[in-house]
Amino acid sequence: MSKKSAKRSALTKFSLVAKSEGMTPEELEKFCAENGVSFAELQSWRDLSLSAMENSGDGNVMSVKQHEDEVAKLKAELARKEKALAEAAALLILQKKTSAILGPEK
Repeated sequence: MSKKSAKRSALTKFSLVAKSEGMTPEELEKFCAENGVSFAELQSWRDLSLSAMENSGDGNVMSVKQHEDEVAKLKAELARKEKALAEAAALLILQKKTSAILGPEK
């Protein structure tokens, strides 16, 4: 990737991809030359855009904030389940110890 394309924002890259859609090979060559981008870069940006949309399930790309919120929610749920599992394990150990001391229940 050239230094010039590395400085382009994601929105600019996506805009170039959108504008180039449906062009003939000759038009694409001219478009790339006018915008200072290689065909390979344009194709790479297109593939990345499509991949992001396909992986989002319904075509909507998750924002960073939505992703962070979901990660926080999943971490909280995991912590809750870990605590419940630890409590269940402690109760089982306690039950075994008391039955060993007092004998089996009748």
